[in-house]
Amino acid sequence: MEQRKDDLKKEYNLAAELFNEKKYDRFLRNIRTVISSLSIFMIYDMLGNDDDACDLVDGNTTIIRDKGKYLIQESTVRKPSSRDYSLLMYKTYLSIHPDYCAANAELTKKELKAAMIGYGEGLTGLYSVTSEWAHPEKCNLDAYSQAFCTASFLNSFIDFIKSKKVLTPSSTSFLLSLSKFDFGNK
Repeated sequence: MEQRKDDLKKEYNLAAELFNEKKYDRFLRNIRTVISSLSIFMIYDMLGNDDDACDLVDGNTTIIRDKGKYLIQESTVRKPSSRDYSLLMYKTYLSIHPDYCAANAELTKKELKAAMIGYGEGLTGLYSVTSEWAHPEKCNLDAYSQAFCTASFLNSFIDFIKSKKVLTPSSTSFLLSLSKFDFGNK
């Protein structure tokens, strides 16, 4: 877990530095590693067991949906790609909170489930969009707009993690200690 924290801190702080220096093209080329590292960090924290998390991240296990529940089982598929980790992240959360998936779950649990799925899919979408910056000569998107959207989404997600107590207190404190994106005057 410590290696995951070190990796995330280095990558996230670099992303914040690039964004704050208005180097949006470089920010967008580098943000995919932040998305993957954040998702992996969260998987490790949620499972609370490095061996189980490593099995999931390495593709030895996977998460399937069966009768509305998310279950971890042995994998027969390939190792997840970097863009898959954000989907695994929300599925991990729902696998350890099966009551959130019950048809008769209370409204707050259903809302939290929907939000986790939305953030996981949102991170996957941002990963795909920012992939275009690997070939900037072919990219027609506006770097400022995409960078602002991505940085805002990450800020929003970390705020959500904090307010909904998605991670352990020590992991939440760690995320809050990372460099901040500067959006100018509020």
